[in-house]
Amino acid sequence: MTTLLAWLATLPAEHPARRADAGRSLPLAPGPFGVARVDPGLWLAAWRAGAPVWWMAAGSRGWLSPSAGYPTAGRPAPADPALLWPRPGGVLVFSHRALWAAIQGVAALGAAGRMAGPLGFVHGAAAWLDAQVFGAGPPLYPDPAVAGAVTDGRQRWAWADELLGAYRRLAPDHAWDPGTRAAEDGAGVKSTRLFDGWWRDGGLIPARFPGGSWPLTGGDGWNVEEEQA
Repeated sequence: MTTLLAWLATLPAEHPARRADAGRSLPLAPGPFGVARVDPGLWLAAWRAGAPVWWMAAGSRGWLSPSAGYPTAGRPAPADPALLWPRPGGVLVFSHRALWAAIQGVAALGAAGRMAGPLGFVHGAAAWLDAQVFGAGPPLYPDPAVAGAVTDGRQRWAWADELLGAYRRLAPDHAWDPGTRAAEDGAGVKSTRLFDGWWRDGGLIPARFPGGSWPLTGGDGWNVEEEQA
């Protein structure tokens, strides 16, 4: 299974994820569909209509961008853009493959719960893998004791925007989640969860990662040298 929508298609009608996916339709979109709220039904409807979700910190409940370049409706391909997320370094693009890998990784870490923004969708949808309703689980918030970590008050996880949420358990076992692994030099991460590139001028600019891995501390030069592994 390589995308969330493909997984949804395998579920019985009574599953909480299928219930969240029912009864919505949107017109076909020529480009990204902007949303300002974490509403799983709206996000799923946008993907079924052939549009990636463009996260907005504030604004309307949804709008269709005139940007070109997202060609098909229906079930998207794993490499198709799923999420466009404006960050300080540009608009990050995550494919449907990356989104699904992030949801699986968060679920495997036991980090399902409630967060804000795009991470709220990933952590909320992780509850579906345990047949729970979207967002089931505790609220997660930045850990005041550990920089770059989130906590529910009992456990903590390392997290990163570029990996769409919690990607490593920091207590009790410090294990990497199934969707990530350390690079050979120990300084970075290779993962199917990594963003695919940046959205510029109505299209995807693919990312390149030095040494094939994303540096855990961020940094410059992500768009040069090798493609991600």
